[in-house]
Amino acid sequence: MSNAVIFDLDGTLWDCVENLIPSWKEVFEMYDLGTPPTADDLYGLMGKTAQQFAEAMFPQLTAEQGLEIIEKQRQIELPYLAQMGGKLYDNAEDVLDQLHQKYTLAIVSNCDSGYIETFLEHYGFGKYFSDWEFSGRTGMPKGSNIRLLMQRCGIDKAVYVGDTKLDMEAAHDAGIPFIFAEYGFGNADSEYHVQSISQLPQLAEELFAKI
Repeated sequence: MSNAVIFDLDGTLWDCVENLIPSWKEVFEMYDLGTPPTADDLYGLMGKTAQQFAEAMFPQLTAEQGLEIIEKQRQIELPYLAQMGGKLYDNAEDVLDQLHQKYTLAIVSNCDSGYIETFLEHYGFGKYFSDWEFSGRTGMPKGSNIRLLMQRCGIDKAVYVGDTKLDMEAAHDAGIPFIFAEYGFGNADSEYHVQSISQLPQLAEELFAKI
């Protein structure tokens, strides 16, 4: 059995919103949807499942129509991200290297197939992460995916690092402590929090000594 630090991706390890704009422009033109979303529009939606994203982005469409557009956009975005990546948070790789030496590292995100893999391949971070899970593969909420990954990897104790209230609820659903990444996209009222990803190794060490 092992101890693990499990990460959300968007707003926790990177910010790729600006580099998503071209894919949104392309899909809005494809479906004649008018003015595409801005970066500010997208920041408020990051971290949601495809269904939640579709409902918020396209309330005027049926659920099926909205999901079709979201799925098309997510296919289009991967080549852009593979080429351009996103903005890593300061010292992210140094922090992952430190944590990797002591803990199992994993990612659980509300994304579709290829998104986490593109992130890992673009930065060469596959060497740090043992496993990952996402709602697009399992169809399950994030808390269930955290539990699934922990069971699959034989993880005894874990903390989940994320940047939204939904991430906090997922961690609580999985029965593990939540570390709020204050530097990310959202808000959460968590006992444990970091203002910079650089603070994570110290806080993780303190938490694992308690749980």
